[in-house]
Amino acid sequence: MSQNHYQVLGVLPAASAEAIKQAYRRLAVQLHPDKHGGDSRHEEQFKAVATAYRVLGDPGRRAQYDLQLQLAAQLAEARPTAAVATDGGPSVYKMPAATPAPPLRTRHPADRRERHYQT
Repeated sequence: MSQNHYQVLGVLPAASAEAIKQAYRRLAVQLHPDKHGGDSRHEEQFKAVATAYRVLGDPGRRAQYDLQLQLAAQLAEARPTAAVATDGGPSVYKMPAATPAPPLRTRHPADRRERHYQT
């Protein structure tokens, strides 16, 4: 699972704006591409830190991001896991088995004719 912006910066969701700024600056210095000679892994981490700070450093974007995290958590609780059932049990990918229908009662056509012509 990918990390959320708080995890990327190593801060708690309740962290102050100042704590977020300090975490960003510390990580930006550690992961800056110029320090690591163009190492692609460090460059990707640096980009993730910059993106996280861009969202969490702006109060409006941070409020919207927090709301998205809350909604995602609520959906994850309400939704069953997306596992394929191999034992015939219920899963997200198929309808649960309905109760079996009662067997059809068939009659011989001669019985119908006799009932129809009875007076």
